Amino acid sequence: MDLLKKTNISAVENSELFSPLLLDGELEDLNDKFRGFVVYKSTIELDEKHFAYWHELTTKRRDRRGEVALVIENEKNQVLLHTKDHYPARAFRIPTGGINFYEKVIDALHRETFEETGFRPVSYKLLALLLYEFEYLGQKIPFISFIFHVVPDGVTPQVQDENEKISEFRWIDRRELGKIAQQLRNLPDAWKEWGVMRAIPHELVPDL
Repeated sequence: MDLLKKTNISAVENSELFSPLLLDGELEDLNDKFRGFVVYKSTIELDEKHFAYWHELTTKRRDRRGEVALVIENEKNQVLLHTKDHYPARAFRIPTGGINFYEKVIDALHRETFEETGFRPVSYKLLALLLYEFEYLGQKIPFISFIFHVVPDGVTPQVQDENEKISEFRWIDRRELGKIAQQLRNLPDAWKEWGVMRAIPHELVPDL
């Protein structure tokens, strides 16, 4: 279903698949500001329906070139999860938000943190880049997830953008992220590919 391996920044910059998703000088700027972040690549095989969804989103409509994944952690070492009203039961995950084409990653980080939680980042750090390579019958679609650790300026999240359809928040101990990943990987068949994709950051974060 999925294959995860560690890679490096130069492999991203020299990739014909992923480099078009980056702004000029973006990786250099991020590397200067956040020394030590790691880069992973995940190849995920999708069915025709899910591949068509990502093709429409990233290639036809060009709505987004990637996403920010928000590891929002409080003083108790608890990480914020959310679920949405159309998700399967118990499908909680860390918040993510799309990066528009030509939008800077840090701008997306601030915007999405506020829209989804009402928080403003007190501080933040780039933990990892996760390069998704979606495959179907030899075709490939690239997508980049910028995984950030965020210290929030509050304790009670409140959705600012009703279009997010967030129905519930939950704080969990950071060490329980592996259990969340397992739950995502075991979602019903209709959500299988989505669950696999969303599980991967939860598996990486405890070691970052």
